[in-house]
Amino acid sequence: MSQPIELTIKKIVTENARVKSFYFEYSLQAEPGQYLKIGIPGYGERSFGAVIIDENTFLISVGKAGEATSHLHEMKEGDTVTMTGPFGTYFTLPEKKSTVALVAGGYGMAPLGFLAKKAAEAGYTVELFAGARSSNEFLIYDFFNNPYITLHKTTDDGSAGIKGFVTDGFSQYLEKTTP
Repeated sequence: MSQPIELTIKKIVTENARVKSFYFEYSLQAEPGQYLKIGIPGYGERSFGAVIIDENTFLISVGKAGEATSHLHEMKEGDTVTMTGPFGTYFTLPEKKSTVALVAGGYGMAPLGFLAKKAAEAGYTVELFAGARSSNEFLIYDFFNNPYITLHKTTDDGSAGIKGFVTDGFSQYLEKTTP
């Protein structure tokens, strides 16, 4: 898609103190790992990973980091942005259906969360390792509540799951099994 299209923000969910998810009604054809360029009025374009919820809905999860994302966080349902994309390469799943282990921290949960959703829908068993600084900073989507997805939490401060980095929790898992 080369020309930007205008999209209306249909829903906004506060994920945690720093991250909001913005939902749009649009039939986006994107794969896990691809990104969109979102035009924020008065601030130009910024790139965000796409997460497709269903055939007519997708979201972007945005951390409040600078002027543009702060402005986006102030926008309301019914406001509009522009979008071009999707761009970039994407993740693929192994041909043989088996257990897939995915490891992500912070905003990395958006594309890997989307991959976990797609894998679970295709019949893979997903071991999803999520890392955050503390228990109130996870980016956890409703669709993780799926019998094919097991969520493993790790926090820097030990307030949820294993204390340490997300790779520590994954290393402990690898001591017991091979995905």
